[in-house]
Amino acid sequence: MAGTFAVVAAAGCGRRMGGRKQFMYLAGRPLFLWSLSTLAACPEVDGLVLVAPPEDLDLVRSLTGDYPGLRIAAGGLTRQESVWLGLSGLPPDTEWVVVHDAARPLLSGKDLLAVLAAARSSGGAVLAVPVTDTVKTAGDGGMVRETLTRDNLWSVQTPQVFRYDWLIAAHRRARREGVAAYDDAALLEMDGRPVKLVPGSYDNIKVTTPGDLLVAGILMGGK
Repeated sequence: MAGTFAVVAAAGCGRRMGGRKQFMYLAGRPLFLWSLSTLAACPEVDGLVLVAPPEDLDLVRSLTGDYPGLRIAAGGLTRQESVWLGLSGLPPDTEWVVVHDAARPLLSGKDLLAVLAAARSSGGAVLAVPVTDTVKTAGDGGMVRETLTRDNLWSVQTPQVFRYDWLIAAHRRARREGVAAYDDAALLEMDGRPVKLVPGSYDNIKVTTPGDLLVAGILMGGK
């Protein structure tokens, strides 16, 4: 059996960063290599697929020579499309899929194992942290419409781990019906599949802006 594959989404154009953030340097190496290294070091992950911008495949190959067996796939115009393209290259006997954003370089091995264990118990699981800010919804003209009770609000991260057959079916349905979702968990939710929230770390930030890159560097320096 092929077991467990990780699909690493690294095909974004980095509009809010002002450039392709996955290739920007963090603590001496390209950003995407940090999460790739964590996933490669996990004994429960049997293979890796890195989804990269089509025009940068040669660059990615030159930077990933230390990862024998790594599969590299060309990404699409959206994250959802890129994940689908990564999934499309997996062996048909794959059992579990770990979907992770390359822009989260501070994933810990401990949290990765926790979300893997939860998924294997429930069929799907995501790393997440309780929301600490007060969250409001906006109405017309930027006026507050409602203040949400944050007791049951979670900020969802990656990795997200799912049964391969569930995830493939959810993506196929989304493509057939023209559905776009914020993350892969939302696609499974639309199919009525259970998704377990697994407490993660607030350090597992997503690098989206130049300020985030500075924060990640500070957090990484404290490891």
